Amino acid sequence: MIKKIQKACHDFLLRRMSMETATALKILKGTFQDRYLFLNLNERRNLLSNVSAEEIDAVFSDVTEKERTLLKEFVEFQRKIPDSFPSFPEPFFFCLDVEGCIPEKRLRETFRKEQRLSRKWGRRYHIAPPFPESLVYHNGLTMVPESVKEYIRNKDFIDAGAYNGDSSIAFLQYSPRKIYAFEPSSLNAEKYRQTMKKNRISEKKFDLIEKGLSDVSERIETADSGGMDFSCLESGSSGIPIELISLDSFVGSSFDVGLIKADLEGMGLKMLRGAMKTIRTFRPLLLLSIYHNPEELFGIYQTLREMNLHYSFRIRSLKVPYGEITLIAYPEELEE
Repeated sequence: MIKKIQKACHDFLLRRMSMETATALKILKGTFQDRYLFLNLNERRNLLSNVSAEEIDAVFSDVTEKERTLLKEFVEFQRKIPDSFPSFPEPFFFCLDVEGCIPEKRLRETFRKEQRLSRKWGRRYHIAPPFPESLVYHNGLTMVPESVKEYIRNKDFIDAGAYNGDSSIAFLQYSPRKIYAFEPSSLNAEKYRQTMKKNRISEKKFDLIEKGLSDVSERIETADSGGMDFSCLESGSSGIPIELISLDSFVGSSFDVGLIKADLEGMGLKMLRGAMKTIRTFRPLLLLSIYHNPEELFGIYQTLREMNLHYSFRIRSLKVPYGEITLIAYPEELEE
């Protein structure tokens, strides 16, 4: 009887609301139930729209068919999302119904599990929403063999694109000697400091470097909007000065690099070209985002293959349905 009364009241209210208000409340309710997937479209460009399945098959011929299919599905999914309006003054989101964009029940359950875990770890580590998936999959580190996790223990970690400290917080669980966090945005760097402070992380465990990583040392000017989408590629003649350096020029003789994570909003290939000496010397675990543009998607994998490092490669999506495509690479002798 109580449920019938509640339903009657619910229907009564909806009949007297405007269509806009009713829709807004429906979306709000669905959001709390993880029924919707929200994508921030500010400054978004679908840079992968011209990537073909044939190109993916040709470049990634050495990976598994399942991984090539993942890349093709990711590109196809991106084509369905509209480009944004860069002059839009406030955050602009594209809302997808999870039931429609994730037809497989198993994947929908995974999506909702990821959302719950992200909120859980975000609250625990005092990180403001939107909660990044790095708190769930640790930028792919949860997906490597135990031998790799042991291999990187007590070594130096490079966190390139440190944002608000989410990745560094996750990496601390793997006993790094020290984390060197690169974040060129002063706004994001302050968020990083606050995250470390709130979690009472000793300054001996990390070093925050307010510079970007590239293949050359130079100064550029860019609009420092902060946020997880901040990119040094958006340079211009008027803006905030940003210093770019190569990782090879930064790493000294006292380093023992065990991990390099890079999520640089399109700068990943340039970072890699400026880190080749470091990679050859230390043979670290690599967790590299490859989904921002064609240069990252194809260039990072091709460059690493041409280096003949004797590495094992895995391509994984760190967000359901298709998102945060990451190339995981580590010395093949660590394969279990």
